[in-house]
Order: sequence, then C-alpha cells, then structure tokens
Amino acid sequence: PVERTANLYADRYVSAGQQVFETYGNKSNDEYLRFNGFVMKDNPNDCFFITLEQLPAGSDPAPFNLPQHLCVSSNKLPSRVLSWARAMTRAYKLDLTPLGFIAMQLSERLA
Repeated sequence: PVERTANLYADRYVSAGQQVFETYGNKSNDEYLRFNGFVMKDNPNDCFFITLEQLPAGSDPAPFNLPQHLCVSSNKLPSRVLSWARAMTRAYKLDLTPLGFIAMQLSERLA
C-alpha cells in the first residue's frame, strides 16, 4: 500500500500529542478555494481578480504603470484602477462609466 503523509514544520518546540494550528494567511476566497478547497463566509480579504489591458498606442494619457493582474476589493476600487477605466472608455470612445467598463470586462471573461 502507498503511504500518504504530510510533514508539518513548527517554529517552536511541540510536545507529542500537543495540538497545533495551521494558518492560511490573509487571502481572498478565490485563493482559498483554488489552493485549500474552502471559502470563508464574510472574508474581510475577499476580492475579485481582474486583468488590465494596455491602452491602445497613442492614447492619452500614456499607459499606466499598473500590474497586469489585480486583486480588487469589492468594497473599494483603487483610484489607479478607476483612472485606467476612465482612460480606456475615452480611448475606445465608449458611452460607459468607469465601473461600467470594468463590469463589461468582467462579464466578457465570465461568458
């Protein structure tokens, strides 16, 4: 039979039989689900992941210095993300609010 084990390394001495706890860190529910197989109700670190496109060449303003993938809280969007969405709506001449543009991007990725 195949033996299945897991090794746990402690940062301090643990007596035999003593209960130990593992921390998963402050992560979004997406990360918890993908890497640990569970989600937390009312997770204060929950967010959704968005991928930002580059502005078209020659757009005003010049392309933003933003990471390509962002974990954005559903409670508050970073001002740099809103600025990016405003620039994208202007660059593509879309009749959308910045939040509408972000929602459109998300819905296209989920379709």
